[in-house]
Amino acid sequence: MRQCPPDHNPEITMPIRPLFLAAALILAPTLHADDGTTLQQAADARNQADYAQARALYDTLAAAGNARAEARLGQMQLAGELGSKDDAAALAHIQKAAEAGDGIGQYLLGSAYQRGNGVEKDPAAAQKWFTAAAQTLPQAAAHNDAEAQFILAILYLNGQGVGKDDAQSRQWLEKAAENGNASAQNLLGNTLLADNAQENKRAAVNWLKKAAAQGHSVAQNTLGDLYKNGRGVIANPSTAAEWYRQAFESSGKAAAQGAVMAQIQLAEHYYYGTGTDVDRDKAREWYQKAAAQGSDKAKQALQTLNP
Repeated sequence: MRQCPPDHNPEITMPIRPLFLAAALILAPTLHADDGTTLQQAADARNQADYAQARALYDTLAAAGNARAEARLGQMQLAGELGSKDDAAALAHIQKAAEAGDGIGQYLLGSAYQRGNGVEKDPAAAQKWFTAAAQTLPQAAAHNDAEAQFILAILYLNGQGVGKDDAQSRQWLEKAAENGNASAQNLLGNTLLADNAQENKRAAVNWLKKAAAQGHSVAQNTLGDLYKNGRGVIANPSTAAEWYRQAFESSGKAAAQGAVMAQIQLAEHYYYGTGTDVDRDKAREWYQKAAAQGSDKAKQALQTLNP
């Protein structure tokens, strides 16, 4: 499966019930083939910012007891993709998924404790949930679950629940990218861009194009930058403009539905005039929408716009 968790900074407001942790550490639910197909359909819809369709599919699976769908519903609510951020409802889904043994849900709970999003920071609790995720995810990853592979890559990259291991991280990242995970493709592309070898820059562009084809607006915007500046490709202003246009449209579609990161991206398009004309008033409007949902990045941007 090539499901793709978008990047976010979850903010949790409900207390975590630790009584279920021991059981969650040993539970590792496997996905039925039909569930896997439906999860992929939901992930594809989400990649294209068809959040209503993604939610409908996840709701159906969650009602039937699918823990991965619970985790994804929580993540969508944290990201504002269901109209606005709803941290309490998000935690209810994520906690249920984690307690049922889903590695993605466990990772999200660990992130909440690590960052102190809606709960007091608790490094010990964060480590327990990251460890649970690191123990749970390999089973799914071994069966080509691309989103499990991607989160494993992140755990190894950051040393969360496992020892930091760049080689293991890169291995799982490549597997996730090869299995079609758009976030993995974007991260792998950016990782390869940092390498000076020309063949790696060409590979980077190819991975970014794969992510962009799935509607990954950050990858689309990066491609605009590459073609504008001639980095890894021959500079081509018209191609750069086309990638910026696609990024602007992707961000706009998601932002209009409440996605916080997309609202920030859309504001930046208006601020810098990429994919659209420069319009500082519209930039301010979208930063304000993101700030109203708690985005610190948007609040900082508004300070710059409103000295």
